[in-house]
Amino acid sequence: MKARDLPAGTASVKTPGGEVINVNGAESIRIKVNKADLDSDRRVEIIPLDEEGTPLAVYKVQAEKAPASPSLLWLWTVIGVMVVAAITALLVMRRAKVVEKISN
Repeated sequence: MKARDLPAGTASVKTPGGEVINVNGAESIRIKVNKADLDSDRRVEIIPLDEEGTPLAVYKVQAEKAPASPSLLWLWTVIGVMVVAAITALLVMRRAKVVEKISN
C-alpha cells in the first residue's frame, strides 16, 4: 500500500498480528498476513498510529495475491525431466533386449 494513502500524522502501522511497522519516510508498505487475517473480500484491517502510538483510524486494505514461488516451478521442471529420462531409459533398454534376442 502507498504510505500517502494513510491519514496525516501516521508514524507507524499496526498489523493484525500485532506487529508495528514504522512508515516515516517510506513510499510504500508491504505487509505479510495469514489467510486467517483476511475477510471474505480478501481485505485486512490495519491501524495507522501517530508518534505516541495512538490509533488514528482502522483501515481495510485489499490484499494482493502472493506471486507463485519460482522454486515450485523449478521442482515441477526437474520432476518432468526425470520422468522423461526414465521413460527414455526404459525404451532404450527394451529395444536393446529385443535386438539381443533377434541376434541370438
